[in-house]
Amino acid sequence: MARRDDLNGMLLRARGDDTTYLVLGGRRHLVPDARILALLFRTMPPLRTDIDVETVDEGDPLPTGACLVRATNSAEVYLVPGSDKLWFVGPEDLAANALGWGKNVTCPDIERGGCTAD
Repeated sequence: MARRDDLNGMLLRARGDDTTYLVLGGRRHLVPDARILALLFRTMPPLRTDIDVETVDEGDPLPTGACLVRATNSAEVYLVPGSDKLWFVGPEDLAANALGWGKNVTCPDIERGGCTAD
């Protein structure tokens, strides 16, 4: 297996298998359901079936509660896949991963939660 930064923001699926992976940070992350994709993407990214998913490093699965968040007092946007948060510097960084800048929720305090949908 190898890290594949060239696939960031793409969806992978093996032929004949319904399991879908999202590539972020060069690693494939299991997508638990289609609802997560609708929460993260402004438009659905390409689904690649021509790549052997087993050749891409495996990351943690996205939990069902994954979302994009930003604090009301900050422009910083994070992908929060559970207890960790992954910072995206700006719209260009999100776009490089095909994520939607406007598809986020706001939190008065990212450390403590209290999020509401934009």
